[in-house]
Amino acid sequence: MINKITKFLASIPVDKWIHGNVCMFLVILLFKLLSFTIPATWSIMISFSLTLLVGIYKEIWDKSHDGTPSMSDIFADIVGAVLGVLVVLLLT
Repeated sequence: MINKITKFLASIPVDKWIHGNVCMFLVILLFKLLSFTIPATWSIMISFSLTLLVGIYKEIWDKSHDGTPSMSDIFADIVGAVLGVLVVLLLT
């Protein structure tokens, strides 16, 4: 079982790991900044939404500037943002 999980995780391209980690970090950072002034529930929702908007905007930017837009990048962004929310919920 551990072998299958390890092989699956190793098969994920580095680019997707970067997308996920950046989005997770961004959710946590935005939450910390926003939670100084607004309630935690709102901070989480706004952090999650802004992070996804940044990820979608990055793919739009790629499309209009000869990059390589990808739905799998957006999926990695969503996974990272959800993990960021889970980290915030577990640590607050």
